[in-house]
Amino acid sequence: MAINASVLERAFIGLLALSMGLTFWGKSIVGIGLAIALIPAIILIIRHRSYSSITKMLFSREVIMLAAVMACWLYSAFQGVDPDKSVHQWLEIFGITVGGIILFSALASIRGFCLIHFSRIATAVAGIAAATLLASPMLGEYGGGWGSSYGSVLVVLLPFSIYVLAQGGRSAWIWWGLVLLMIAAIFASGGRTAWVALIFVVPLFLALYPWGETIHKQYIKLGLLLVVIAGGVLGFASYSAYQGTDLVMARTIHVDPARPASGRLIVWENTVGLIKERPVWGYGMKSASQLEIDNGYGAVLHPHNIVLEIWLETGLAGLLAFTAFILLIVARFAAAYARYKGKDPILRQKGMIIFLSFLSYGLCAMALTSIFHAWWLLYLVALLAILHSHTLRLERVHRGEV
Repeated sequence: MAINASVLERAFIGLLALSMGLTFWGKSIVGIGLAIALIPAIILIIRHRSYSSITKMLFSREVIMLAAVMACWLYSAFQGVDPDKSVHQWLEIFGITVGGIILFSALASIRGFCLIHFSRIATAVAGIAAATLLASPMLGEYGGGWGSSYGSVLVVLLPFSIYVLAQGGRSAWIWWGLVLLMIAAIFASGGRTAWVALIFVVPLFLALYPWGETIHKQYIKLGLLLVVIAGGVLGFASYSAYQGTDLVMARTIHVDPARPASGRLIVWENTVGLIKERPVWGYGMKSASQLEIDNGYGAVLHPHNIVLEIWLETGLAGLLAFTAFILLIVARFAAAYARYKGKDPILRQKGMIIFLSFLSYGLCAMALTSIFHAWWLLYLVALLAILHSHTLRLERVHRGEV
């Protein structure tokens, strides 16, 4: 029996949402989930006979620029301090890139990315994970093992979850409860990068979201602010119960003046010194762990900053190529989005939500983990694919094809 195309599309979008929400129970889940998502993605490409879209994408400006990024990174790997390790890492990134192109093509082939379907699934699974994180003091070894990183994942998913709130409906109270759990878990995670990102994202949502004719928008705005406050109180209470009051105070108030920002500033200063020694092509991907970058207490595995890490490991050439690739996608989205000012509020709402999630990722990447860790890079790949898919939708509507 032939599978209905809409069922395939919903399954594909659902797998994306599950992959991005369930990683509380293991960082590898996002990789496994997106790998499984490639199956319906390939079927959709074949089903829609969108081979021309793949050909068009392979010769698009975005893919050409991406090829330049990969070429710079490969050359950097060969001339780095440990070519074998760097080339092996490059091959892993290349595999992720190929998978990303398939995701791009599949999203481009469907009628339109069903944002509310994605958002509801992502919010549901993230809310369950958030509840588990909050209950960690009572669950012991069953409470999960990497709450700090998952706080940033929740911030990345939060714009999608708030979008569900803005839609209202009879079951709105359920989504309000899940968002409360997510915000509380962000604070309970102990990840200060996530805290900072949250402080930026919520005001940006309130200011930039095209509210239009949204029902009870003033109540939604007020409710969101109250949920953030309540989530902060609940989250810090859970964090204090799990880690102890002394650690909470050390990470919030009694900051060591000799190691500001948990030693991040020391790491970044030492990273800049290393960059000056090999500014153009860097030391090779995944070489930071061998450079013994000091953070005040010992050596770190990576610079905890996406810009400095790419510059350090792939040089200025790799950084500029990567930056140009990101700016190309964002500029194309901005140009398509600008055409719909005052024309299609629903499309504009969806576009702003996706962009805010992408921005959340960028804020977290400035101080969190390594961009070359597969699990974290896969979030970027998925968000770029969703953002690009929405851009194509806007362009199709503009041309009168939808």
